Amino acid sequence: MKPIFFFLLFLFPFVLQAQTDNRGGWYAGIGFARMHYKTNWYYHRFDGNPRHDNYPIHSINSNMITLSIEKRSLFKAGPVHFDLNGDLLLGITGKAKGEWLPNDDVISGGGKAAGINVLLKAVYPLPVGGKVRIAPFVGLGPQFTFLHNNGKDAGEFASRAYYSYTEGWNEYVLLFNGAAGVNFELGSVTITPAIHFGLIGTSFTDWEPNEDGVQMESSPLNFGFSVKAGFRLGR
Repeated sequence: MKPIFFFLLFLFPFVLQAQTDNRGGWYAGIGFARMHYKTNWYYHRFDGNPRHDNYPIHSINSNMITLSIEKRSLFKAGPVHFDLNGDLLLGITGKAKGEWLPNDDVISGGGKAAGINVLLKAVYPLPVGGKVRIAPFVGLGPQFTFLHNNGKDAGEFASRAYYSYTEGWNEYVLLFNGAAGVNFELGSVTITPAIHFGLIGTSFTDWEPNEDGVQMESSPLNFGFSVKAGFRLGR
């Protein structure tokens, strides 16, 4: 009995690979993402209020439409498939708060965003029967995001002239991101919910509350979720 068990266990990865060899190909997709960015800054001001070292924290939310292209089964290692995914991020609405201000005052009531996200995914298709193939994955890759904050509807504190929020400003965030999610593969159509999280990165801004400029104090943070539908191109 034991030799048969170990023989079947040895064959399992090869059986699984045979079941999933047909998942390769190109897929195009469209979806929705809700992304949260937190950027951390430093500047020193000699006039106005406050008159000392400042450590602004901007909390920015963006609702995004995503357009994607993906190459499935770029290569394989045993039962694990590696997919390469690229997303175009188009932020249609957003809101920003200043966590360094009293009551996390609103610093921008609207804005737009655009970005590019590239992800190399390690995918493990589960050996389950039925019409839906379930394939959990983890992924890593770079993300660049442009965030425009229009400065409108700023709160009581943020609307004061010496903060320079009301005229609007831009922030640029470059991150090395992680992701985890599941592909629900229904033949030529795939539904993919996922979470996204920043691991390390850098940021820049043209916001100028003083003449000496603003510097990044620490790495920006990112967390969000997305869901998209992917459609196989060709056969």
